[in-house]
Amino acid sequence: MLIATPLLAPFAIKDFRKSKKQFRDIFVFFRLALLGAFPAQVLMTQGTQFSTASNAAILTLSLPVISTIFAFLLLKERMNAVR
Repeated sequence: MLIATPLLAPFAIKDFRKSKKQFRDIFVFFRLALLGAFPAQVLMTQGTQFSTASNAAILTLSLPVISTIFAFLLLKERMNAVR
């Protein structure tokens, strides 16, 4: 995450300027990162450290499936062959 952020920042800034967003809109992204992606990454890493290798592999590989199920149930997203 520490390496990806500076590498992707120029693309995010370019897209931010192109879509004519205001500076205060950036706080939405900070809240999403602070409350969503960052805790999920940290807790997943911590959970796999205290587990066996086989359980960690199952947890890691089941994350996309669980995310898809939650997207279908909570966000009412439609699933098609591509998704």
